[in-house]
Amino acid sequence: MIKYLITIVILALCVTSAVAQDKANTDAATPSTTNKEDAVEKEYQKLLDDDDEAHAEMDEWIKQTSQQLTNVFSASQITLKLKIEQRLEQVKKDYEAFLKKYPDHTKARIAYASFLSDIGKEKESFKQLEIAKQKDPQNPAVWNNLANYYAHNDSTTNGFYHYEKAIELNPNEPVYYKNFATSIYMFRDESMDYYKLSEEQVIEKAAGLYKKALQLNPKDFHIACDLAQTYYGYKLPQVPAKELRQNKQIQQLADKAIDAWKVAEKLARDNIEKQGINIHIARWQITSGKLTEAKKTLASVNLDMYQTIKESLDKKIQSLETELSEANNQ
Repeated sequence: MIKYLITIVILALCVTSAVAQDKANTDAATPSTTNKEDAVEKEYQKLLDDDDEAHAEMDEWIKQTSQQLTNVFSASQITLKLKIEQRLEQVKKDYEAFLKKYPDHTKARIAYASFLSDIGKEKESFKQLEIAKQKDPQNPAVWNNLANYYAHNDSTTNGFYHYEKAIELNPNEPVYYKNFATSIYMFRDESMDYYKLSEEQVIEKAAGLYKKALQLNPKDFHIACDLAQTYYGYKLPQVPAKELRQNKQIQQLADKAIDAWKVAEKLARDNIEKQGINIHIARWQITSGKLTEAKKTLASVNLDMYQTIKESLDKKIQSLETELSEANNQ
């Protein structure tokens, strides 16, 4: 039951996020030019507001019930499940009623598709996105969302095509570059075959897309972290500890990775994020044989949540120091 409640919490957050993004798109859209269009947009805004209100209610129900959680599947937990299902069903009916009245309202259809996806109705979501694409083929958000669907439903290369189309239609939206980069990086084998590239070239392609996304949204911490993460994809040569500092390939890659993490560090919003980044920096310092620097970096990590990984890295440093000492004594 606890797992179910956690799933519902994530569900509520995901749906709210999708609706919030659509609200932002609405604010940026061309203002309505007629009273009728104004009325439709007000009705659409009310639909989104009602959706937000429903999820706020569910969040409160979950909080109240979580305080009563036991290992027994209690009556209150059963009631919560039914209340959430009923509330979600009402939101679903509201979307359907609006789209029956305004079948060409693309933003509402996209929001409805996101809602369906987040409650696990992937096929229904896909159907709504296909309808949206047919009705409004120049809408980049439709192509992006379809790309997301394909990328997670065993049609990766179709996803690549749809991401490219979304970017073609709106080359100034960082989310499209970020999503495309993530798909390229996650599905490297498919990317290598589709684009006829080596694995290293595929990683570079993903990094280039992340860089474009960060250029368009330079304050986005998550994009900066995603870019820095790509450096873990490169295959490094296995060399003895005494040769790490002299290996140009390792040194150059480590320097680039550390620079990327330092960019993310400047965007970190709290100490948890900053110390998490220091873990990554220390890892690259160890990889490149900069053991003294790694010790200094790890010394700044003092949160309990990072102690296990910190201890692991400390042991790695000790192991390399022992190897260096033995090599020097030979």
